[in-house]
Amino acid sequence: KKLFFYVRLVPYLSNLLFAAVLWGVILLLCFSVKRWFALELSGGSKWSLYLMAALFVSCPSLAEQYMFTLQAFEITLAMGFCLIAAYSADQAICEGKSFLWYAPALFFLVWSLGAYQSFCPFYIALVLLSFLGSYERGRNQRPFRAGILHLALFLLGFVSNTLVGNALCLLKGGDSSYVDGMYLWGKIPLSQSLQDLWYEFRILYCGMSPVLYNRF
Repeated sequence: KKLFFYVRLVPYLSNLLFAAVLWGVILLLCFSVKRWFALELSGGSKWSLYLMAALFVSCPSLAEQYMFTLQAFEITLAMGFCLIAAYSADQAICEGKSFLWYAPALFFLVWSLGAYQSFCPFYIALVLLSFLGSYERGRNQRPFRAGILHLALFLLGFVSNTLVGNALCLLKGGDSSYVDGMYLWGKIPLSQSLQDLWYEFRILYCGMSPVLYNRF
């Protein structure tokens, strides 16, 4: 918020920026998938991109997320950064482009991971999507090497985000206890963790209450 001189919430401006950035994110997602799978903008491929965009923007998890107007713009911007990170990583690893592609991949990965913890699985899903696209097209001749490089980049980004977060907390006096309290792996039995995942999945995707969008 301080980077964008946006410390004080203005709901109208927040919603306007959120809608504009979300539109850009959807375009970026369609562009990335088109490049990853070498789709043509005609016939069935065009309509499949339309369908993907419609499903993405109407995802129930986004309806839950964007109830929080205070962070709608920032989270959507970080979502776009996560897409840029995945696309840049694909350019460097699978496309064999310039080594310089690693710089935006790492930078935007660290930013997105620091914005919200859910961007960790989101980035993994994007990388898997790009990996499958490159493999299907036959341009990924060394899939094991590509997988190792993707994993190394992700681990580097994860560690870098942790170090940056700790440094900012020391400099600015931040407190991460709220987020730290959400990490329960290793603190509760594995069976309980799997049960909690199943419970949250049913709430989010099967319309079980209590959920905010159930009344719609």
